[in-house]
Amino acid sequence: YNRGTYADYGITGFDPSTVPNNGEGVSKDVSGNQLPNTPHFTTSLGAEYTMPISEDWAATLHSDFYWQSQSFARIFNDRPYDKLRGYSNVNLALILTSVSGWQVMGYLKNVFDTTAITGAFLNSDDTALTTNVFVTDPRLFGLRINKNW
Repeated sequence: YNRGTYADYGITGFDPSTVPNNGEGVSKDVSGNQLPNTPHFTTSLGAEYTMPISEDWAATLHSDFYWQSQSFARIFNDRPYDKLRGYSNVNLALILTSVSGWQVMGYLKNVFDTTAITGAFLNSDDTALTTNVFVTDPRLFGLRINKNW
């Protein structure tokens, strides 16, 4: 199979022998760098308290907390571009449960409406080296009703 030359594909003015490493990229020592999306510290805490509110119903208050320290989006650990700041998140729920199998839950996720960048992806130079970022979900509240038999 003959791939042809760049000129065969209408690409003129490019000579790979004139660019570093014949256009195969530039090596970079990443030894000792932190792996992407690997914070040094994370912690999760959860708490629940249940109490009867009638002969047939119980109420449970549930809360959870998550925190992670800073990390990096890419193996290169370039500062400040690759640095991901640490962040925290708090969720709450009130769950009502009946002895007849009904359960009603009201919940609030991301109580403080924190927007944290959790990851990033650098696009190629043909898209002007734009960056896609991944962020935490916005504050979300909801209601869930279940019936168990």
